[in-house]
Amino acid sequence: PTKGTITIDMGGARHDLTKLSTEEIVGLGIAMVPEGRRLFPKLTVEENLLLGAFRPPARPDIAKNLELCYETFSVLKERRRQLAGSMSGGQQQMLAIARALMSSPKLLLVDEPESGVHRSAERAVASALAGGEWADVVIAATHSPIFLDQTGANLLRIDRLGGATAWKPEYYEQYIELGLTKSDMLTNVGLFLLVEGEHER
Repeated sequence: PTKGTITIDMGGARHDLTKLSTEEIVGLGIAMVPEGRRLFPKLTVEENLLLGAFRPPARPDIAKNLELCYETFSVLKERRRQLAGSMSGGQQQMLAIARALMSSPKLLLVDEPESGVHRSAERAVASALAGGEWADVVIAATHSPIFLDQTGANLLRIDRLGGATAWKPEYYEQYIELGLTKSDMLTNVGLFLLVEGEHER
């Protein structure tokens, strides 16, 4: 698209994001974990996390958010002095998510949060995003069947033609009866995860 608007109602006002700088968008409380992570590879894990907390409203909660990141992703605590660029792809993905969470976002956008994450750690990522503790609203685009188990989330199943269908975790029971797996349900489709937190910032 070459023109148009993207608006969001936040803080009692409507904002056109296409007219705001990156700093101003972050200042509103919007954080994004893009595909490709975009970490600072020559900085340590903890330095990357602290950079995520530069938004003024997040600064008073640095210690609390840092500890929450380490509780959620224990490998980050173990490797907090390690250079981010020397970590595995899955560990870098966890760091990218945690860095965004350090900004105490009101709206968190995540593109394929499971990308590169080992299956054993994928559930921790899903639980962190679906728990409603980190942001007022979380929107994640994913292909992972792990997210089908997140009962605190509203799910939309997106087909190849762009059609959207509301999805509830109990729906996959009928698929199982047909001999299908959760992965089968997401073949060639995507899943949008929407989580609304129960707190205000």
